[in-house]
Amino acid sequence: MSAGAAQASCPVAGDLSRGIALHTSGAAPGYVDIYYGAAPGIVSFFAVEDGRVTYQETDAHGLYILTSLDLYDGPLNTDSYTYPGGLAELPKPAPGVDWSATVRRSANGETSTARHSYAFADPTALAIGACTYAAIPADVRVDGDDGPISHAIMYYLPELEISVLYATDIEGEMNVIFQSDRIGYADELAARPGR
Repeated sequence: MSAGAAQASCPVAGDLSRGIALHTSGAAPGYVDIYYGAAPGIVSFFAVEDGRVTYQETDAHGLYILTSLDLYDGPLNTDSYTYPGGLAELPKPAPGVDWSATVRRSANGETSTARHSYAFADPTALAIGACTYAAIPADVRVDGDDGPISHAIMYYLPELEISVLYATDIEGEMNVIFQSDRIGYADELAARPGR
């Protein structure tokens, strides 16, 4: 199969209703990341291990976290995030866009705030198996009153309308952690969560 024919068979954003799945060889047994379109501009992400959902997240524009649920050892943390101005104020990821806001997080009955900052760089290419996608790097920082909480590089993939965690700051050094080596459809790579 030619490279062009292989790319033509790659998932696109229109496949979010079917479910887009990313597989990583060498990950935990049966581990796969699955993305579904939840509503216009909203993506649901599921981390699945051996057919069991271990983490669930809902994101606006496939990037801005709205809710998260850690299910690895049972429902441990249920978080929701509220942005000033609501979802309409969240900028669509694009090169050169810088955006930050104080975001309210509600978790297990407690509320806190943190500064979320997004800086989008020029596109690059990201290969996942036989498929290559344009990727807009987003430098994502979350800072609380006592200093940094997290720092990561997310890659927003416009052709899929999702983002993937590409690198994370570990003790002051950015470490690439993205290792997905196969992309396909949820019904091919894993059973749909909830079925």
